[in-house]
Amino acid sequence: MFSILVASYNGAQWITEALKSIQDQTFHDFECIILDNGSTDDTKEIISPFIENDSRFQYHYLDVANKANALNYGIMIAKNEWLAICDIDDLWTNDKLEKQRQFILDNPEVDFVGARFKYFGYGENLESKTPALPLTHDEICIWLDRCENPLATSATVYRKDVHFRGVGFYNTMYYSVEDYEIWKKGKMRGMKFANIDSICMLHRIHPPSPFQTTNRQEISKAIVDVLFTDLTDVRRITYFTELLQRFDKNRPKGDWSDGHSVRGQDK
Repeated sequence: MFSILVASYNGAQWITEALKSIQDQTFHDFECIILDNGSTDDTKEIISPFIENDSRFQYHYLDVANKANALNYGIMIAKNEWLAICDIDDLWTNDKLEKQRQFILDNPEVDFVGARFKYFGYGENLESKTPALPLTHDEICIWLDRCENPLATSATVYRKDVHFRGVGFYNTMYYSVEDYEIWKKGKMRGMKFANIDSICMLHRIHPPSPFQTTNRQEISKAIVDVLFTDLTDVRRITYFTELLQRFDKNRPKGDWSDGHSVRGQDK
């Protein structure tokens, strides 16, 4: 039923845990496509036990170090109707796919099915900082309209055919928000969204790094918001100007950002 895409770039430190959380799923009908996009570490050697001992796991090496490009390759070779993405530093609860499968059976009109999640890893009081994602289609659309991310990539499954029903493939030019653009375009195409009211994923928080300090993710998100939000031309210009002002080099940086609370951090 599910084709799981795991894009890895030099992820040897985390990938064993991620793959083990996939292997331990109580719902067994899946294939797991590991997409090694240009790694220079020992990822291939580390994951070899999964490939050798579990026929559901397969490995593909790509020369280009680009997550979106790797995911697009995975989509083209995926055999199943539903796609799931697991980032190498995240973990799934063992009943994630089972719960989402049941929700799909009960709600056959849905195209995207996410779930609640929790932060773990670096930092204090992470559970209290985890955003409470909206559950219903209408609530999710409201979040997208106000330029907030209502779905967590590693917690979401979706129909593979959305890519062929007008949404297109992942944009290789964005930094770390390629998923957010898919949600926005899916809404524009009238597709149906939901989050199940269960914690199905643990999202790892890392110590501060260039990822947090360059604003690249926020700039990419701002571009997506301007391009795929229903704004008049005048409002687009004003909105984009306001967004760019957030990225002044003197702006104080937080300890970390996960892409869900960018808007909230500026309140």
